[in-house]
Amino acid sequence: MRTGYLGPPGTFSEKALALLKHPVTQKVWYRSFQDIVKALLKGDIESALFPLENSISGKVVEVDDLLTTLKNKLILLEEVFLPITPGLFSYTARNLEEVKVVLSRPELWEQCREYFQGKPGLKFLPALSSSQAAFKAKKIKGAAFIADLEYRQKARVLGLLVNDHRPSITRFGLFKIM
Repeated sequence: MRTGYLGPPGTFSEKALALLKHPVTQKVWYRSFQDIVKALLKGDIESALFPLENSISGKVVEVDDLLTTLKNKLILLEEVFLPITPGLFSYTARNLEEVKVVLSRPELWEQCREYFQGKPGLKFLPALSSSQAAFKAKKIKGAAFIADLEYRQKARVLGLLVNDHRPSITRFGLFKIM
């Protein structure tokens, strides 16, 4: 089954694909949830995987809004639960003191806020995915990004398990058109 997910490769969504019992014959990544929905409605993909909610930060509001507009068109095939293990990485900063800006998905930032308390002047920049955060962080001096511990990609590890509460688990749903 051709399955769309929020990419690029290296996102928590891609990691959740591996937990599915439904066969995924081809993984197709998209830059936004809206792009995934468009592809599903056009028939470019047969199914789509979305993060639905996290045990700490709650519903993924953007996904919830999209699925609400499509409630009579989609069927839920399967749910999977992924433990979230975020780390803090940087290509340009050598340590946490050099970090001026942190890039992340807003939901992931919410899960790690306490880790950054006491860092006055630290700015947060939202990203569409953890992989996009990593890509953008390469271009910004003093930038760090939050991503899965397995997603290192030559970046320096500044912090392991930076989420405030453990375990943090995200529920994903695999959907197809009715």
